[in-house]
Amino acid sequence: MRLKARLTLVFFLSSLLPLLVVFVVVISHSSQQARRFSLDAAQAKSQNVAAVFEQYFVAKVAEVALMSQDPRVKSMDFASMRSYLIAEKFRQTHSFEKFIVGTLEGTFYNTEGGNPYQGLRRTFDDKSPSAKPKTIIKRDYWQATIGTNKTGSVVNYVSEPMISYTTGVRQIVIASTIFDENFNLVGLLGGAVPWQEVDRLVEQVQREVMHSFWSDAKFLLVSKSGIYMYHWEPDKVIQLKSENNKWVLNDIGEKISIRKKNHPRI
Repeated sequence: MRLKARLTLVFFLSSLLPLLVVFVVVISHSSQQARRFSLDAAQAKSQNVAAVFEQYFVAKVAEVALMSQDPRVKSMDFASMRSYLIAEKFRQTHSFEKFIVGTLEGTFYNTEGGNPYQGLRRTFDDKSPSAKPKTIIKRDYWQATIGTNKTGSVVNYVSEPMISYTTGVRQIVIASTIFDENFNLVGLLGGAVPWQEVDRLVEQVQREVMHSFWSDAKFLLVSKSGIYMYHWEPDKVIQLKSENNKWVLNDIGEKISIRKKNHPRI
């Protein structure tokens, strides 16, 4: 009789990172002893997988946190900081798709454009002086760094997987609080990690670790709340919701994303 074992290892990246790495191994063996030995080996190897993602995100959090302390960023004058942020984006090739600057009110700026009639703030029509501003007030990284940050504490946060409001790409945002020279909370700086980086890390794991597993081994990544970041079935990864070939919008006019969650039985 075939026995199927599933192993889930949850590895906290650090106290600052709400991102979790879940490594799932599916194997088949004919005896309980072989099953136990296989799971022990899988657990050791899964720690190596977790370390790949841990090291990457710890480094990126440190980079964004340091940038948030730059005087140009602390000024919250986007026109003054824009060239610096763009230069950092190109210096760290492929690391960040864009940088986002969020305000206490929930409006935001980013390095990919802006409405020149509204100080480069992102709007629903960046060519119109009267366009409605876009908002990130419902994003988890805004809520963590500003919305629920009632004491004005230093917060570094790794977001849930999401789809960008302005560029339409899948991303993970690493956000840090911004304080002015008087230590008042004035906004947030976010570095958007493009999905190509997640795919690159997955490929690295497959190249360096997965080849030593059994032929039927699989792994997945989920966020803290269980949302799939990577799954061997592509349709389980975040995507835009559509009905009748049209994108479904939320109450603030943004496209709704479908984010499927990990079932306890996988």
